[in-house]
Amino acid sequence: MKGSEIKKNLLPYKMVEAQGAVKTLCYAKNGSMLLVGATEIKSGSSIRLYTTNTYDALPIEIAHDAPIDALDTNPDNQDFVLAADEVCKIWDYEHGMAKIELREANKYNRIKSVEYDKEGDRLLCGSQDGTAKIWDLKSAKCIHVLRGHHDQIYCARWCPDNSHIATLGADKTIKVWDVRKGYELVKSEKRAINQSTIAFNP
Repeated sequence: MKGSEIKKNLLPYKMVEAQGAVKTLCYAKNGSMLLVGATEIKSGSSIRLYTTNTYDALPIEIAHDAPIDALDTNPDNQDFVLAADEVCKIWDYEHGMAKIELREANKYNRIKSVEYDKEGDRLLCGSQDGTAKIWDLKSAKCIHVLRGHHDQIYCARWCPDNSHIATLGADKTIKVWDVRKGYELVKSEKRAINQSTIAFNP
């Protein structure tokens, strides 16, 4: 393959335009849509949805008053979650309506990370106060609080079989938790590096 052909193949399929600074994005689990969370120039923030066959914008736009910090899509491909300030909202794709709202008790406790479990029945949230919380989405109640970080959590992730959770904090430690028993299994040593995300190998 010639150099010019390589460069051509590396070009993006289509540029997706946002009206402000893009804060986060993710694909629907079935790959049908791209969700883009952007801070708007004039007010608040928004989620825009794009089809992945053409990357054209869908006629659904989700507006929000606060900057969006985290975003994830449900494995059932029926809804998605966005986190802004101390609130998580579950939105319905088809109607563009919020159907569940999860709120931190402390309005200053910003939610920094969100992820559905593999069934889409529970939501994992990592927060500015250093706690990770598991929410049951059927009852909209917090069922576990994992405490141990001494600073905000940057990233919280489910193990593919839902048995463990890993959290990465600004205290420069990574912790692995037993979900069923709710205690810490593994703690990394502090390292003088700037990590901001983690992931399990599926």
